Amino acid sequence: MVRIQFQTVRLEDKPFFDRFFRSGQHHNSECTFTYYYMWRKAGNIRWALVDDCLCILLDFMGKPFFFPPYGATEANFAGVIKKMEEYFQSVHKPFYMRGITKPFLELFQSRLPERFSFSRDRDSWDYVYLGADLSELTGRRYSKKRNHINAFLAMHGNYCYRPVGRGNLAECLTFLDRWFSSHNANRYLEKEKEAILDIMEELDSLDIQGAVIEINGRIEAMTLGEAINDTTAVIHAEKANPDIRGLYPLINQQFCRRQWPDKLYINREEDMGMSGLRKAKESYYPFQLLEKYTAQAKE
Repeated sequence: MVRIQFQTVRLEDKPFFDRFFRSGQHHNSECTFTYYYMWRKAGNIRWALVDDCLCILLDFMGKPFFFPPYGATEANFAGVIKKMEEYFQSVHKPFYMRGITKPFLELFQSRLPERFSFSRDRDSWDYVYLGADLSELTGRRYSKKRNHINAFLAMHGNYCYRPVGRGNLAECLTFLDRWFSSHNANRYLEKEKEAILDIMEELDSLDIQGAVIEINGRIEAMTLGEAINDTTAVIHAEKANPDIRGLYPLINQQFCRRQWPDKLYINREEDMGMSGLRKAKESYYPFQLLEKYTAQAKE
């Protein structure tokens, strides 16, 4: 048995991760270094190179799981999965994998048929939109969004849209502190705040782009995202003052229009099974729900 040598996620690992994620083959929200860097503490994330594949292990509340082995091929897939199984045996835990997109599901079915059981993980499906839909909000189905934005413009027509950068970092952090303080604290929000603050400290080292909406000189909304590949951008975080009508749809529209005009798709990540978040994401009419599955070894 070969023991996998794991490492923690460090900023200097970014070029290595990018080798696997910049190929253009993946469009799911987990395929950026930023994702693993920002959640590395909350998920006790570790990684290893196994047979030329990037293997990422997350241990959330005592239930470890792997993501699919990035870089796997028909030739080495079965061998990498076997080593993952051996790892779980060594820690006396059952094999468990999440984030399995359809290409990886097909690898399982072709290389390891009848060995694992799979379940659709609806709460983790990514909402993928056409960039033009979010930028323009045209057509009857987006009439409510346009009405909300028009109501905002009628009240705050002198708003300012600004990029996030070192020049306004302190104001951004003040806004985030205000936003999280105004929402009922729970374990997820505490971890999310920590994750966002972590990447805000490393704006110059990560590939993140961001923007804020200012009203009367005060930041009232902020968003952060990055390109996954040449065709797709992902939104990592979006926060706005919920008491200001139209602010959420405005920053979503303006960020897509100004920052990502060349992207065919915008991935706004999953809803985590939260009913309010699911309703909000569905209201933008996704072009695709990017399905993901879990895998467990059969008895």
